Amino acid sequence: MSWFSTSPEPGDLVAAARDLPLSLTEHLTGAVGVARGTRGLVRTATPGRLGIAFDTGYGTTLVHVRTTDVSLVRRGIDESRFHSRAALKASIRVGALIAITAPLLWFTIVYWMQSGSLEGLPQAIAISALESALELPDLFLAHPIQTLCWLALSALIGRIAFGPNKARKR
Repeated sequence: MSWFSTSPEPGDLVAAARDLPLSLTEHLTGAVGVARGTRGLVRTATPGRLGIAFDTGYGTTLVHVRTTDVSLVRRGIDESRFHSRAALKASIRVGALIAITAPLLWFTIVYWMQSGSLEGLPQAIAISALESALELPDLFLAHPIQTLCWLALSALIGRIAFGPNKARKR
């Protein structure tokens, strides 16, 4: 490993310099598999090509890209630490998704038990969400500290589960 070389080598931490599609479908539709700025660990290096394990937020994905598609962040990082951090982030994100979907699943079960079918479920969810939003000012007046804590926790869980707002970044 040369500390003065500018091209990444195995064991180096890199960041995607542009949005990278991973599959043929993503190439054809213009979707993004690895977003610009996503960090990854160089696994293999050949002249002009790199095999990189990118941390996508739901685990690592091995991608083969050109050397011009990434930029060097740091030389010689600990591979086990990189993978354990990626696994921790993935488990936190899955837990946040469960925390978001569990109330919806519970609502669906209760609705099915009371009505005997799932007919009209989307309308019931929409009405329930609207009623909850309309009750928020009353909750804020009656319990301001608890309501602010609940709103902050909900925003944090949403941020963890879905990542940062992409529209605000650009």
